[in-house]
Amino acid sequence: GGRERALFVGATTAARLQPWIAVGTDVDGLRVRAAAGGTGDHLSARAGDVVEGERFSVSTGLPFDAYAARLGSRRATRPVPAPHGWNSWYELWDSVDEPAVRANAALAGPAFAQLSTARPFIVVDDGWQRAWGDWRPSAARFPSGLDGLARDLDAEGMRLGVWLAPLLASEESEVWAAHPDWFVEGLTYAHPKNGPMRVLDVTHPDAAAHLSAALRQLVAWGVSLIKIDFLFAGTWPGSRREAVTGAQAYARALALVRDAVGEETIVVAVGAPPLPTLAFADAWRMGPDIALEGPAVSWPFVAHEARALAARAPFCLATLCDADPPLLRRLTEDEVKAGVSLVGMAGGGLFLSDDLRKLEPGRLAWGVDRSTFDAATSGRAALPVGALLDAPPDALSNPVVDLVARSTSQRVPLVWRRPDGGRVGWNASDDAVDVDGVTVPPHAARELPSTR
Repeated sequence: GGRERALFVGATTAARLQPWIAVGTDVDGLRVRAAAGGTGDHLSARAGDVVEGERFSVSTGLPFDAYAARLGSRRATRPVPAPHGWNSWYELWDSVDEPAVRANAALAGPAFAQLSTARPFIVVDDGWQRAWGDWRPSAARFPSGLDGLARDLDAEGMRLGVWLAPLLASEESEVWAAHPDWFVEGLTYAHPKNGPMRVLDVTHPDAAAHLSAALRQLVAWGVSLIKIDFLFAGTWPGSRREAVTGAQAYARALALVRDAVGEETIVVAVGAPPLPTLAFADAWRMGPDIALEGPAVSWPFVAHEARALAARAPFCLATLCDADPPLLRRLTEDEVKAGVSLVGMAGGGLFLSDDLRKLEPGRLAWGVDRSTFDAATSGRAALPVGALLDAPPDALSNPVVDLVARSTSQRVPLVWRRPDGGRVGWNASDDAVDVDGVTVPPHAARELPSTR
């Protein structure tokens, strides 16, 4: 009838080359380009070889369910319950130590025990290790070791999780000093705080054995969840021991991780391209950090996370989407509860990450109650209603820019539909909006009337 229809284009594989999609306009209107490669990788082929390209799904409308079913996620065959607990990162940062972890566990454990019989995870993030690449606990910060901490948490009805960046090593690490040949030649990641990092070459048998041994040791110490970060660096093209593309090396690395930690350990992938990750990870971080060390906790980062969920909603139907923890400090009650609502819409788990010893009375209840817990650990994501914005912005916004400007420029879908059929009005803007007779204040979420 002359009406415009949505065009959906999505890659479904990334086995050999990294796929990408570019959208722009020209004199004929909208132009979409879908391709794989062109990023510096090279494929080796001999005469007579058949090289398959990456696959794409193209259709009209927004077939999120059908697209998700084509992604080959581990969750389709070995689903795990959405995890919950406490993570050390977003207030303790890399200054975390054993006393702080134990003190927060003593507060988080009872709070979650009121909501679930499943044991919560206490996740020790960056800072526990001797150095990036030397994945052994710092004796000064963790005198009991990870095994002693895991044993005590288990006795108190909790489980231990740890963070690591398995494919990176600091140039100050012992492993880099002793075995520079284990790393991709000439490839460096410039970490904004910790300096140059080298990328492990998992096609080198000794490097692969080293990483496998480190991961097996973590499991032997009692770690039952690993949060593996900065995985994108493993996809970069470079000179490896074997002539493989970055995508092929990445798949080998994640297969090594899964084999080393076993089928029962929960793997949460962070800083990871989704397509080659979903077959190996139990959960996937779908957006950026909810806060940065230095700037105060602020609303633009929450709004930015909501935009990420809207943009990546199809992947959240295929796997558990980690929306990062709702932060309970400093924000207004509406802002905190909107952040909790966002985690509930992602449905992939609920972690707290404030230093609970410092939290003002009453704020813990804003983030931990029956309805929010059930939504956040449902394992099912909500979908934006009308995922295409009526008036997209001229440029993508940045939460740091918004923080400086003291305004919100993020464009986020206003109405979301939960798997149970309920609807949420999620207002990222700085002005109140009315939806179906419900006023949704700025920086807030509200339940909307059902349309059933």
